[in-house]
Amino acid sequence: MSSRSVGGSYYSHSGADVDFLCMPPEPHYRKTTSHGQHAILYGGEFDKTFIPCAVCRKNKVSTVLMIPGKDTCYRGWNREYYGYLSHRGFAARTSFVCVHVHPEFIRGGGHNYDGKLLHPVIGSCGSLPCPPYVNNYPITCVVCSK
Repeated sequence: MSSRSVGGSYYSHSGADVDFLCMPPEPHYRKTTSHGQHAILYGGEFDKTFIPCAVCRKNKVSTVLMIPGKDTCYRGWNREYYGYLSHRGFAARTSFVCVHVHPEFIRGGGHNYDGKLLHPVIGSCGSLPCPPYVNNYPITCVVCSK
């Protein structure tokens, strides 16, 4: 695996993500637009210097890994599912999650109670390197196991 950069929420946004994401150097895209509300993914930086990232794994221990920006796993890993990166995007702190490309829904009658909301995540060029990322494109994700 080659060099990666760190991604996440904007440092001062209300409801910013609590986790850092390890972004792959060659992202995969399935959609080029996002409808409705969305969260935004930024690159990580030490004031004017981009931050590299690494994923560590111990042998003989089962591992499940969510990879943002990909829809396939690296060689030797098994794809459990793939979809789109999602985030709450409002005042409450939360984490990025990978939502299945064809999510199942519980039928409830069409009410909107504004509970725990999820919105697609789009990339924002600048601290997130473009290319290879594309401004305003929805970010894919994959969950892999080994």
